[in-house]
Amino acid sequence: MTTQTDPQTISIELADEDGTYTLAATVEELKRHQEAGLFGMKLIGLYAQLTITVDGEKAETQFLSLLVDESHWIIDDRFGANGYPFWAHGFGARYLRCHAILPELADGLDNLARERGLATAIGRDVPLALADA
Repeated sequence: MTTQTDPQTISIELADEDGTYTLAATVEELKRHQEAGLFGMKLIGLYAQLTITVDGEKAETQFLSLLVDESHWIIDDRFGANGYPFWAHGFGARYLRCHAILPELADGLDNLARERGLATAIGRDVPLALADA
């Protein structure tokens, strides 16, 4: 099931030793995705593309995946504001070091996936179950 929708923004307030700031993630794309993996595996799950801003300034672009039976969104590809690649592993790559997104950001993506009818089960510590395509 792939539905084209307008980008939506998830905003969260964060604090560090320098004060508080707003992290906003514009969800450019959120869809069901599958492709071939290593050794004949089939990678099936959700794919998301986010544009991240901090206090209104573009910080980076992230490409994420959440595979069936996983409960954490993983950053597959991460690029700086200038396009510099921090890393680019490809959809569903779990054989390299994995980086999860902030739980508050994951909650927003989970809610969008539910609203768009992409998942029947999704959330913190809840393994992904996709809706019928």
